[in-house]
Amino acid sequence: MTQTAFVSCKLLNSRDQYQTCHIVVPDLQQPLAAIQLGDRYYGLFQTLTDSERVLRVLVKLHQRGDEVVVTKAGKGYSLWVWEPEASRKQATATKLTTVPPASFRLLVSPDRVPFWSVQVPDLGQSLQAVEVSGEYYSLFRLERTVDRLFEIVAKITQQGDVTIVFEASQGYAVCVLEPDAQPIQRISSRAFFQTTLQPAEPFSSRIPSLAIA
Repeated sequence: MTQTAFVSCKLLNSRDQYQTCHIVVPDLQQPLAAIQLGDRYYGLFQTLTDSERVLRVLVKLHQRGDEVVVTKAGKGYSLWVWEPEASRKQATATKLTTVPPASFRLLVSPDRVPFWSVQVPDLGQSLQAVEVSGEYYSLFRLERTVDRLFEIVAKITQQGDVTIVFEASQGYAVCVLEPDAQPIQRISSRAFFQTTLQPAEPFSSRIPSLAIA
């Protein structure tokens, strides 16, 4: 079994999914801008207008032990870090949210994972997959930008599929967990990506009720 580190991430695409507030943190003198998600408070760490840096910063925050939530912020993204000892500056009624965050896994070291040709029960043809911690994730599609990557991930996770994403020279790969996959043979990273000549073009989806442009 191959053990590979990945970052568990939460993505909030809609303003209705969270509340903004200010929190008091023991080691800070001034209140900190924050969002509330359930019973947890996440303080603002950074807003990035360069969306291509988001995945790299997520990995760095994970490496120092932080739990992070990402929200859309104008033309970029805001990263919020869980503050376990925080309290809300002003106690107000909590608005219930009904849409859960999109949870996905971000592969920390994609250059260290093995790629496989796998067989799944409901398909006659084999699939290209990446092995992460003993599980197989088939290549769903590639995207050129982080904006499109997050859009696709949000749509997939709404249907309950477990996804893992990573950055590659060909673009940003979106892979979907295949719990019943059986490995056939190891393949090269080049063979893994050969089903897609144009990263912006969609794969034929194995999720029939998911409409992706």
